[in-house]
Amino acid sequence: MNATQKTAVQTQEAAADKKLIRPRGEKLRQARSEKLKAERVQEKLAADRFTKRLQTVPGWNLTEDHQALYRQRQFPDTASAASFALHAMQLVLGQGQGLSLSALSGQVVVLLHGVPQGGGYRLAEDTLDLAERLG
Repeated sequence: MNATQKTAVQTQEAAADKKLIRPRGEKLRQARSEKLKAERVQEKLAADRFTKRLQTVPGWNLTEDHQALYRQRQFPDTASAASFALHAMQLVLGQGQGLSLSALSGQVVVLLHGVPQGGGYRLAEDTLDLAERLG
């Protein structure tokens, strides 16, 4: 077999390899794309369910970055505000949720963070459960 024939055979083998590899690669890309689409759909549905449920929990709002819920409460005196703050801490303790409290006179601002995930927070049903319990 001369050099020209070897080159032709190698070119045909390479073309055959590409034909075998390309469909698998395309199928893999398509499968990944479909998986990503399915994940996005599931995330969207979960977000819609969360938003609808949040509307049923009076007084609680979503922060602009969608990583926490907040509520402002007014109490007749600082002792009542402190009692509520203590109650909030006891409820959240051991739940894996973050809690921030800010108090001034009889006013308390509660911030319920979601579950830590990927450098941020992911709000979940548990966060709404705590918001409901806190009132």
